[in-house]
Amino acid sequence: MLLVDMLCLTHKVSDRLLCKWHIMNSRRLEEPMSQTAHFPCRTTAVQRSFALLSGIFTALLLGSCGGGDTAVKTSPLALAVKGVDACSAFGGTPTYNPQVRSPLAVLGFDLGSREVTHAQAGEFMAALAVDSRRVFVGTAGNSVAGKPLYYAIVGKESQVSAPGLEDLSRAIRQLMDPETTLAQGQALAASLPAVLWLGGNVHGNEESGADASLRVLYELAAREDCAAQRIRDNSVVVVLPIQNPDGRAAGTRRNAFGFDLNRDWFARTQPETDGKLELMRQYPPQLFIDAHEMGSKNFFFPPTADPTYHEVPDVTQSWVNRLFSPAISAEFDRQKIPYFHGAPYDLYAIEYGDSVSTVGFHAAGMTFEKHSGSTITQRTREHYLAMWASLYAGASDKQRLLTDWHQSHVAARDQGSQGVLEPNGLYFDGKRLYQQVANLQVRHYFFPADPTRARELAQLVRRLQRMDVKVMQLSAPLTVPDFRPYGGAQGAVTLPAGSYWVPMNQARKHWIQAMLHEQPYSPLSVSYDVSAWSNPLLLNVAGGSSSAALSPEAQVAAPVLELAPLGAPSGALRIGLFEMPGSTSSSESAGSVRHLFERVWGVAYTPVTVADIVSGLPGIDVLLVPDGYVNGGLQALGNKGQKALAAWVEAGGAMLATWAAPNSPWA
Repeated sequence: MLLVDMLCLTHKVSDRLLCKWHIMNSRRLEEPMSQTAHFPCRTTAVQRSFALLSGIFTALLLGSCGGGDTAVKTSPLALAVKGVDACSAFGGTPTYNPQVRSPLAVLGFDLGSREVTHAQAGEFMAALAVDSRRVFVGTAGNSVAGKPLYYAIVGKESQVSAPGLEDLSRAIRQLMDPETTLAQGQALAASLPAVLWLGGNVHGNEESGADASLRVLYELAAREDCAAQRIRDNSVVVVLPIQNPDGRAAGTRRNAFGFDLNRDWFARTQPETDGKLELMRQYPPQLFIDAHEMGSKNFFFPPTADPTYHEVPDVTQSWVNRLFSPAISAEFDRQKIPYFHGAPYDLYAIEYGDSVSTVGFHAAGMTFEKHSGSTITQRTREHYLAMWASLYAGASDKQRLLTDWHQSHVAARDQGSQGVLEPNGLYFDGKRLYQQVANLQVRHYFFPADPTRARELAQLVRRLQRMDVKVMQLSAPLTVPDFRPYGGAQGAVTLPAGSYWVPMNQARKHWIQAMLHEQPYSPLSVSYDVSAWSNPLLLNVAGGSSSAALSPEAQVAAPVLELAPLGAPSGALRIGLFEMPGSTSSSESAGSVRHLFERVWGVAYTPVTVADIVSGLPGIDVLLVPDGYVNGGLQALGNKGQKALAAWVEAGGAMLATWAAPNSPWA
């Protein structure tokens, strides 16, 4: 008790009681989160406030742990109280290896002094890989316009060599397998590094996350001090600085097809999304940071506001509330950087980088947002601080992260075996619960073969398989006594051989329910974005669920390969596409049509300009005018263009525009 009083002596009287409460209760926070306790992360607002305050006082009073060549087996608080570790995330003076060239040496300017281009980012990452064997650089595919999606992996030399990365990928995937025993899981958790991801610039005109992640990459490659060593010793960091190369080059939010890549995560329609998710399957994370910019002032990081999707794995929010968020808060408080949690950002729609990494990979998916009106220097610096604090916290507690991560996958498999769905709750501001999850069991999903929807069913199965969901096919007819079809009444049905079966008793239970549900069961009546995203309903695929304990005769379904474009029928009409200028909705709508024609249907079309319309649209049979800013389109055409368009239609041309009112100039 004397030690506690001495540790708290430097604090003003009003803070000493809370300081002593935190230290005396540290044992409770150090205890492993048992599976039977169901990961106590979905805390009330009061409980979360104490957790955040606890983390703040830990860092301010005692510093964080650091240094050393072996995995950390004791919590940062315990190490600090014992006085055995003098290292901290930000407390020492960084020391650099002069053999690793700095951004100034490679690019001619310091990171954060101006925005890097995509080409400069690639150049700098390649230079780091040459200068340091701690860095591996690769590409996760190409953008719509063909720009490489550069990534880097940084850590100990032995771990980021080609053989080391192969071993890591194999071992970390073994750890996420619920068939791995508890003893095997503990051994892997002790020997493996945590896998921590940094992602930036998914929106092309939100640049600073890329610049900040490149700074982190450089410092982990070049620094020799204990803080950098701690991160390297206990983790590998995957850095994907520019998730949207085309948008960054154009200074636009969206990619070259006009898609918002932060809403493409489950559908994977764009090559940028598909490439990074394949990389994430190879190196599944325990932490994924997605760095953004926003119109609001200050800086945002989780905890998020309600609603939270009910199948979010509990352990992920425990990590956010008790490890990562307190670490960032402590440093921001120390430097008097203003920040906030909660509204407007929730964790509900399973379409974003944070929610997909959370539900799909059991990671602590965290969105960071910094005011876009700040200077590039300030934006880069604050993103860097939040990233570094998170990496240091994760590396310092890596064995608990990995142990909990394995147990979370085991718990998911066990829930699926019992047909248990997670309940709804409110965890941030205590508003009234709008809707509870239905009191039913879900042990299986079934999808009978349907020749009329074969392509859509194949697309659904491919999406599931490429998130490591085990999809089976019935080898004999199966009678399901309680089949609940989408949009229909429950009853007995006999499914034919060849029907797809998705059992819930697997590691991806949370993801399966998130993708295949009929009802999302929203905890609140309002959410940040979409409120429904069921894949079978979006694809209009027949199917349903069952609670029964069944043992179907089945085999693992063959992998569904990438679907080829449909191709245009012979004698197809000559199609023109006119994009109305002047609005985001115009570019999004026209981009979606271009993507559909080029990548899905394989149908030729001709981009049409105002000059083409004025000249009478020679060689065009059908003109498509997607949704957009109508007044902008009329102004662009002018009186001459509008008359020419009307004359073309009267002469037999066909214009398709679903938004056009009957009496408008477009009709």
